[in-house]
Amino acid sequence: MGWPRLGAQVVASENGRRPPGVVRYAAKEARDMREKVNEVLRNIEAGTLKQNPQNPPEVDDTVETEISCLKTVLS
Repeated sequence: MGWPRLGAQVVASENGRRPPGVVRYAAKEARDMREKVNEVLRNIEAGTLKQNPQNPPEVDDTVETEISCLKTVLS
């Protein structure tokens, strides 16, 4: 997730596993994705972005796990 660290709103396809605060669009639906991205951009421009970057949801940091997996695969 980019936004907890960068203060940016994330827009992602629905997969049933997105953390709170992610704006979701229907998978494989370009029109829905465009609508959600435009909605976020309008909220940013209007200063009404619903998500508070100062109080992001807790997101597991999986970097250590990913590095460990890569080391195992590459060794």
